[in-house]
Amino acid sequence: MSKILVIAEHRQGELRPVSLELIAAAQGLGGPITVAVIGANAQAFVPALSLPGVDEILTVASPFAEFNPEVQEAAVAALITELAPSVVLLGHTVDSLAYAAALAGKLKVLHFGWIVR
Repeated sequence: MSKILVIAEHRQGELRPVSLELIAAAQGLGGPITVAVIGANAQAFVPALSLPGVDEILTVASPFAEFNPEVQEAAVAALITELAPSVVLLGHTVDSLAYAAALAGKLKVLHFGWIVR
C-alpha cells in the first residue's frame, strides 16, 4: 500500500476523537501514514497526533481558528496534489460532509465513500 493521508479534525481547541479513529484505521491498511491538521493553531495538536505508526505530521496554517469549509477544501486538495496518496481518510462528520464531495468532484476521484461505525 502506498502513502495514506489522514485529515485530523479539531473543534474548540480540542482534537476530535475521530482523528484517532482515522489513524487506527490507517494503521490497519499497512502503509506510511501522514496526518495533516489544518487551522490557526494546528501546531498545538502535533503532540496528541504523534502516535506509533504515524510517519509524518503536517500542519497547514489557516486564518481561522475553527473549521472553514473553503480553507479545508483548498488545503486538502493541495495536500492530495502534492503527496499523491493512495488513500485519504476523512471522518464521517459534519465538517467533512461540508467539503469532501465537492473536493472529490474537483479532483475527479473515482472511488469515494465513508467508513461508518
